[in-house]
Amino acid sequence: MNDQRWERYAAWSGLVFFVLLVIAFAILPSPPDFDASASDIADYYADEQDGIRVSVVLVTAALFYFVWFISALRSAYALAEGGGRRVANLVYGAGLVITACIALAQGAVAVAALHPAETSPEVLRSLHDFSVVGFAPATGVFVIFFVANAAVILRLRIMPSWLGWFAAVVALIQILGIGAMLTDDGAFAADGVLGGFLPLIAFAVWFPAASFALATRVGDRDPGTVASP
Repeated sequence: MNDQRWERYAAWSGLVFFVLLVIAFAILPSPPDFDASASDIADYYADEQDGIRVSVVLVTAALFYFVWFISALRSAYALAEGGGRRVANLVYGAGLVITACIALAQGAVAVAALHPAETSPEVLRSLHDFSVVGFAPATGVFVIFFVANAAVILRLRIMPSWLGWFAAVVALIQILGIGAMLTDDGAFAADGVLGGFLPLIAFAVWFPAASFALATRVGDRDPGTVASP
């Protein structure tokens, strides 16, 4: 299999990540409100144990494609940048930190769903809170990931400029996630429109768009100029 075909597969891995993430959230049983009592949250993990586990497995699979995609982005950016490849490395490094954040959050959910009947409601609530609020201190990493993508796309024009502007908007939206560690109800809470859903949706939707743009770029390039991710 030639390098161009492998690079095309890597480019489409962003779309696969998005699809698996959507399926994982679609089958995840609806959790109680973030300000619900510890006993309600404990009942959720006890009653919805199987659905929660399947969702975690799908997110785990999605992370494989996420890492593959950010490596494809790094390869494309590094080829265009040349020299020190600082922005390419920044995108890749921030992407790996995001991977770790998602893995830790899903790990907390997996632990909570493992033996819910034998775990105190207070511990389950702490794990549940960590699985969501734990993202808030990493807001800066999410922001720099999208800022770096916007910068390299708009500066080097290696993909359509709309994708760069889209990344810049997503970077701004990610800042709203800070609200998740300041309140447990309302729009800025972890399950609120601004503190939770909007940053998550903006984050996820950028990847199929970037995947399409990167795959199109690979298809338009001469095979002799392609570097394997």
